[in-house]
Amino acid sequence: AAGPAVTQREVAATEARVSATVGGVPFFGIIDRLDTASDGLVVTDYKTGLRSPFEDITPETPDGGGEHLQLGIYGLAVGTAFNAAAIISRYWFFGHRDEPIGYTLTPEIRARFDKVLTVIADGIEQGIFPARPPETEFGRGCPYCSPDGRFVKERTSRWAVKRTDPILGPYRDLIGDLITEITDA
Repeated sequence: AAGPAVTQREVAATEARVSATVGGVPFFGIIDRLDTASDGLVVTDYKTGLRSPFEDITPETPDGGGEHLQLGIYGLAVGTAFNAAAIISRYWFFGHRDEPIGYTLTPEIRARFDKVLTVIADGIEQGIFPARPPETEFGRGCPYCSPDGRFVKERTSRWAVKRTDPILGPYRDLIGDLITEITDA
């Protein structure tokens, strides 16, 4: 998924320090690159690793089920800090000739990140933000393995017990309800 086209841009800052409240949560970060463009600001985060873990980031799925928050938070923080309405937020991968991955922060994407941050912050404050099994080569929540020593089997068992609790409804909605994805542990 290629990011939006950016024309007539000029580097405004590198390693720009940004402090803002995003979705009611105080944020401080260092943005790798901030450009001014003819239609707004462009936030760029440089990546040196693989592109593939980020290819599910699109305007339709800007946070990957609550797993990819960096671009949205950076974009919202820059918009707040610099009072900018038009923001493009993207990853630029060194060593890859492909287009950057990213999106323009539309009202729909802004609303999505407001929801994501609210669910996460409320869950943490209420003590109901559970760890869930990581994705493995066998799918999410492999019930019989621990390929990397991260206790996948134990996390899968714990998630199987907790996942249907109604109090986790907002969290399950955020991540895309996993109830049918996890086998019995």
